[in-house]
Amino acid sequence: MRARDVVDFLGVSAAVVALVWVLSAIPTERASPGIDRPLLAQSSWSTLQGQSVTSDDLLAGPLLLNVWASWCVACQLESEFLNDLTRRDVPVIGINLQDNPGQAKAWLERFGNPYRFSVIDDGRLSEALGVTSAPVTLFINSAGQIEVVFSGVLDQLAWSTYFGDVEARLGGAK
Repeated sequence: MRARDVVDFLGVSAAVVALVWVLSAIPTERASPGIDRPLLAQSSWSTLQGQSVTSDDLLAGPLLLNVWASWCVACQLESEFLNDLTRRDVPVIGINLQDNPGQAKAWLERFGNPYRFSVIDDGRLSEALGVTSAPVTLFINSAGQIEVVFSGVLDQLAWSTYFGDVEARLGGAK
């Protein structure tokens, strides 16, 4: 094999690896085991605000559920947009994934609190929703079913692409 052929092969290989890496970083809408099934079976959870909430509170849709954590750097990136959605009267409920409650409260003070309330999740609630990491945003319809699951940083582009058609049902202004 000539040196030129080796260089060409290495260049093409590097380009393929780079393309796969870039494509794997793109957020996606994905199917979830919970789509089109009743959302929750457990009866109650504690919130960071010291309340107890039930499945009925979580199913008072339509609404967004946002899985987040203070240890999640990507959650910081989407916090400003979530606060903007709240100012637009879009109902957002937080699911604080496997976090220290004190650190989670401090995070909300630092980055703003877009949530009506934020459920403390030891991992079982998010697992029941088919969620394994943060951030993930789910649209829950008025029947208590998951219609959209979006993994990744929620920003205006992602909102328009994946959630734009549901904003009117969420009560927010476009």
